[in-house]
Amino acid sequence: MEGESGTEEGSVTESETETKTETMSGEESSSAEDDEGRDEADAESDRREEARQEEPAEEPEPSAGPNPVLVMSGDVVSTKVGTPPNWSQVIAAMSDDKDDYNTLYKNLKLDGHVKLDEVGEYSVTLYTVDTDGNRSEVRDLVVRVEE
Repeated sequence: MEGESGTEEGSVTESETETKTETMSGEESSSAEDDEGRDEADAESDRREEARQEEPAEEPEPSAGPNPVLVMSGDVVSTKVGTPPNWSQVIAAMSDDKDDYNTLYKNLKLDGHVKLDEVGEYSVTLYTVDTDGNRSEVRDLVVRVEE
C-alpha cells in the first residue's frame, strides 16, 4: 500500500499551446487554408483525446462530501520478519458517509517504506481514501519488525 501521486488534469501542455497558437495565427488566409488548419487542429484534438483515453484510471478528484474518519487505537504495530502487519491491531474504527469499513480498509494508503525482511522500526503515515476521493486525516505510525 504505497501512496499515489496527484493528477495533473486541467494543465495545458506546451504542444497544446503551440497548436492553439498555430491555428489562431494567419487569420487573413484563404478559406482553403482555414479548412486545412481546422482539419489539422481536429486531427490534433483527436490524438489528444485518444491519448487521454489510454491513460490509466486515476484516483477520483475529491468531492465536497465529508472526509472518511480513521480512528487509531495505538501508534505502533508489531509484526514478525516477513509478515505484513495486522492493521486491526492499531485501527479502532473507520467510517464514511457512503463507504463501509471494508471499502475503506481496501483503500488504506501507507506512505513510507517498511523493510519486512529486516528487523527495525519504521516511521510511516497511514490514511484511507473513500470512493469520492476524499482522504481521512493522516496518522503517524511506527511499524516494528521483530524476529
